[in-house]
Amino acid sequence: MLNPSLCHRSFRLIESESHWEEVEQYGGAEICTFCGKSHPLDWLNLDKENIKVWLEHPASAHWAQNLQQECCFLQDLAGRKFCNENLENFCLMLLNPANKRLQVQEYVNELLVSHQHLNKLCRLEIGKTLSDIVILRNVLVIKMKLIQGSGLVKDIGFDLGYTEPSNFNKFFKKHVGLTPSAYRKIFQLV
Repeated sequence: MLNPSLCHRSFRLIESESHWEEVEQYGGAEICTFCGKSHPLDWLNLDKENIKVWLEHPASAHWAQNLQQECCFLQDLAGRKFCNENLENFCLMLLNPANKRLQVQEYVNELLVSHQHLNKLCRLEIGKTLSDIVILRNVLVIKMKLIQGSGLVKDIGFDLGYTEPSNFNKFFKKHVGLTPSAYRKIFQLV
C-alpha cells in the first residue's frame, strides 16, 4: 500500500507543446518528470521552473538530464513489487528518506542475508548489482543536498556519514566526474 503522505502535485514537460502541465496525483503515485511513468516517490522534489531552466541551459542540460534519469530509476524501484521479501525490504530501506546507510554491508547486516544472495537478487530482478544501486542512491542524495542546500560541502558529507571531507570529495568525483563544489556551481550559475 502506498503512503498517502507521499501524494502531492508534480509537473511534466509536454514535448509536443513544449510547456509545463500540472498533473494531479492519483493513488499515491505521481508522474515522473523524466519518463512519464507513475512513481510513488519523487526524489527530485524541485521547483518546476528550475528543472525547466536547467534542462534548457547548455551548461546544466547534461547534468540535469542525468539527474532525472537517476531519480527515475530509484522512483521506479519504489513502485515495483518484487517476488522476494528480502529484495522488497532492501528497496524500502534504500528509499527511506531518513536512511543514513552508506555501505552495502549495513543493508546486508540489517536484512540478515548474505551479500552474494542479495546481489544475485538485485542482478536478476533489477539489472544492477547491489553495490551499484547503493552507490547510485548515495550519489543522488548528495546531488540533491548540493542543489537544494546552501551549507558547506564538508558539512553535507559529515551529515551523510563521511568523517573525512577528502573521502567525501573522492567518492563523489569518482562517481560523478566533478567535485561536489563544481557540481553545485553548475546548477547555481543557471
